[in-house]
This record gives sequence, C-alpha cells and structure tokens, in this order.
Amino acid sequence: MEEGHVVTLADCAQLEGLFGPKGMLTYADPRIAFIGRSNVGKSTLINAILERKWAFSSKTPGKTRAIHFYNAKHLGSIFVDLPGFGFARVSYQERKSWEKLLEQYFRYDTKLRLLCLIFDSRRSEMDLHVADFCAKLGIPFIVIFSKYDCLKNQKLRAESQRHIASMKEALSADELFLSTFIVSSTTKDGIPALRAFIQKGRHGSDL
Repeated sequence: MEEGHVVTLADCAQLEGLFGPKGMLTYADPRIAFIGRSNVGKSTLINAILERKWAFSSKTPGKTRAIHFYNAKHLGSIFVDLPGFGFARVSYQERKSWEKLLEQYFRYDTKLRLLCLIFDSRRSEMDLHVADFCAKLGIPFIVIFSKYDCLKNQKLRAESQRHIASMKEALSADELFLSTFIVSSTTKDGIPALRAFIQKGRHGSDL
C-alpha cells in the first residue's frame, strides 16, 4: 500500500467490504484517529504532523463529511480523519448520518489504537462528554489543544492554561487517558513532540 490517501468511507454500506478479509484489516499498521469540532483545524493539524499536504483543509467548517484514511508509512501508522462535529452548517439528518457512520466505524475497525481528541485553545468550554464518549469506546486517547498561537496575550494564555489544567484533572482518573499536547499548526510548536509520541508507539500499537 502506497503512502498517501488510501480510501474514503462515506457510507455504512462500504464497511463490510472495507473491513472484510481483503480490506483494511489485512494491513498491520495501527490506526490513529483524529476527532474534533468542525472548526478546530483538524485537517491542518493532521498535515502538520504528517509533514505532508494530504488532508483537505478549508476555511469553511465541516468540509470533512466522510472518513478519510491516509497511509503514513514514515510514522508507522494509518491516520484516520473523522468528520468534524458541532459547528458545521448541515442538516439534522446529515448530522445523524455522520454519527451512525462513526459508531459503525468504531465497531468494525479492530486495529484502531489511539484517538486524538482536538480542542481549540481559544475556547473556554471543554467538551468533557466527548472525552467521555472516547473513553467508553475502550480505546486509549490523548487530548490536543490546537491554535495556541492565536492566543495573542498573556491573559488569554493564562486563561487557556487554567481550562487545560481543569480538563487534565477531570480526566486524570481515566486509565485510557494518556496525555495532553498544546500545539500550533502555524508555528509548529508542540508538533514534534506529538509526532514523536505517535511514531514511537506510546499509544500501545503493539497490543
């Protein structure tokens, strides 16, 4: 399997074939999935980690409306770009369709080894119910705070640090919660450490 985009999963009807005997499960590489609100800069972050411009990014939230798989041989894993949630201007029916697709994907892909839950550092509310959802899947997860470069003064950074500390404390008792990362896809701050975490298999990819 060549590096780059592998396949797009847009409908539940694809799941049986995609994860059948001749499908994705034949590849040993662990899956690393990225999930976050539709305006959190998820695809841009994926590209920054990969050091490749594979994932489509847009100024319009919610462009990722399917599940995209990227073979990152240089990092020893397959990246999974999950649909964004929250702010995308889509119908209730389409939103429910996304949710069903995600639920079915998590059930089918037995080689999913790490969930990367992404939050915008500028936002005060932290969706702990999303973290709880990740924990209930029984898959190790990390929390990534993106766009830290957008916090232009010390007051904003101090406020963000308080919210981050609060979330870390709330999640600390969960054995599936592994770590937090504060990053910027623009300045690349924090990206090398996040990339190293993924590349060195600290997510338990050998399980």
